Amino acid sequence: MNSFETGIVQFSRLDLPLMKVERIIYRNGHRALREKFRQENAFLIQIELSDGTVSIRDLRYPYIGVLHAPVDRVSFRIGFVDLRAFARQSGRPEFTMLRCDVGLRDPSLHGLAQALVPTLVAPGQASRVFLEQMGLATLVYVTQ
Repeated sequence: MNSFETGIVQFSRLDLPLMKVERIIYRNGHRALREKFRQENAFLIQIELSDGTVSIRDLRYPYIGVLHAPVDRVSFRIGFVDLRAFARQSGRPEFTMLRCDVGLRDPSLHGLAQALVPTLVAPGQASRVFLEQMGLATLVYVTQ
C-alpha cells in the first residue's frame, strides 16, 4: 500500500490481484487541482463516495481531470488485458469495453468501494482472502 498526505490531499493505494484500488480525499482546498493520468492500457473506474456517482476512463487516451473540493473518491485501475482475459474465462468473450453515462449512480460499485475504505485506511487489518474476494466481486460486476 502507498499513501501520502500533502496537507490538503490524502492518497492511499492497495494492490489487489488484477487491479489497483486508490482513494483520494481533497476536502479543504480553495482552488481546483489538476489530476493528470499517465497513459496506460487500463480502465479507471472512479466512484464518488459522497453520492455513488461513477465515471469510467479509458487510460489508453490522454486524460486530465480537475478536483474541486470536497472530493472523496475510490478508484479501481484495471488493466485492459487482465479485464479481457477475466471476461473470456467467465464466458464473456465478446467483452471489449467499459463505459457508463456521465453522473450514473451505481449502488453496487458504491457498496464495493465503501467496503474497501477501512482497508485503505488501515491495510494491515484486512485479510488477504477478503481483498481477493473484493477484487473478484468487482471484476464479476463490471464484466457482466
